[in-house]
Amino acid sequence: GFKFLSELFLQKKIIFGGEESACIAIKDHLPEKDGIFAGLLVAEMIAAVGKTLSEQINDLFRKYGKRVGKQKSIPLNAARERKLKKLIKNPPSFLNDRKVLDIETIEGIKLDLADDDWFLLRFSGTEPLIRCYAESGSKKEVEKLMGIGLKLIS
Repeated sequence: GFKFLSELFLQKKIIFGGEESACIAIKDHLPEKDGIFAGLLVAEMIAAVGKTLSEQINDLFRKYGKRVGKQKSIPLNAARERKLKKLIKNPPSFLNDRKVLDIETIEGIKLDLADDDWFLLRFSGTEPLIRCYAESGSKKEVEKLMGIGLKLIS
C-alpha cells in the first residue's frame, strides 16, 4: 500500500510510486499520493507528444502487447490469515500446473510465472481484507489464475 511508499520516499530509496487508485507520487513533489498531479502529468504528456491518450495507449499495446489484470478483495478471517502467513513462509514451486519462476514476499506473496503472468496475495494495510491480484495476456488465463490462487487461502 501507499503508506509503505511514503516511508521509502522519505528515506530517499525510491523516486516514483503509484497504486491502483490512479494516484502517484514523485520525488521532490509530495511523499503522498496525489491524483490531481497524476492528471496534470497526463495532460502535459498529451500536449507534448501531440497524440490523444487513447492513441498513446494503443502505441504501447502495439509495442509491448496487451495485458489483462484482475483484483479481488476478500474478507480476512483467522483461517485465511493463517493460510496466507503459512504460504508466505512456505511458497509453492508450482501454481497448479505452472512452474513458479520467482517469488517475492514483500507485504504478501507474489508468484511470477512464464509469459510474464503473475499472482499476488497481500493483507490490506487499511481494512480487514486480503487483496488478490492476477495478471496475464488473456482474460481467460487471468480468471484461471485468480481461481487457482484463491484456492491457496480457501
